[in-house]
Amino acid sequence: MKFSLVLLIASAFLPCQSCLGGLFISEYIEGSGNNKAIELFNAGPTAFNLEKTELRFYFNGNTSAGTTLNLSGTVGSGDSFVIADDGAAQAILDVADQVFGSSFFNGDDAIELFDTDLGVLDSFGTIGTDPGSSWGTPSSMDNTLRRIRTVTSGDTNPSDLFDPVLEWVGAGKDVFSGLGSHTVVVPEPASAAIFGMLALGLFGHRRRSDG
Repeated sequence: MKFSLVLLIASAFLPCQSCLGGLFISEYIEGSGNNKAIELFNAGPTAFNLEKTELRFYFNGNTSAGTTLNLSGTVGSGDSFVIADDGAAQAILDVADQVFGSSFFNGDDAIELFDTDLGVLDSFGTIGTDPGSSWGTPSSMDNTLRRIRTVTSGDTNPSDLFDPVLEWVGAGKDVFSGLGSHTVVVPEPASAAIFGMLALGLFGHRRRSDG
């Protein structure tokens, strides 16, 4: 029983692959003209089938999606998937996995990554809110935004307050380098010293000397 307790406590310090979440938005491009793209990243331990997954764009504070993109294909564990406007620059189209001719987002629109089985997987902006020209700082207008590497799952509440500085880094207008590739930082396991102290606390009772 004590040994099981040690393992249970120690496991709290170990990275949990199933706790890393699954698919989320890892890069957002809102550049000049039709230079619009969304990169998805699968941080889960298994491949993600996009058959029931949609990207929804909510324009100008609207609560109904103005554009819904039905995605297809599979995103392997640790892989990225790029969705782009079919009129985007060739540098974007060269790495795109799926392109659409539908109306894409501008810097003041909300985005929702939705799966019909799993519900909301991630969101960008706040649905039902018109932020003016863009969302916060770094600006979502005329900018490439990249999810910081410590984010390992999406924002599943599309109605909460959105502040891009908390999870996003700006790279500049029409910056496409790195699109199609993303990494996350997984928490390090507990050190042997921590585990040793936990074990000592439960098993390290010394036998009293008879002398």
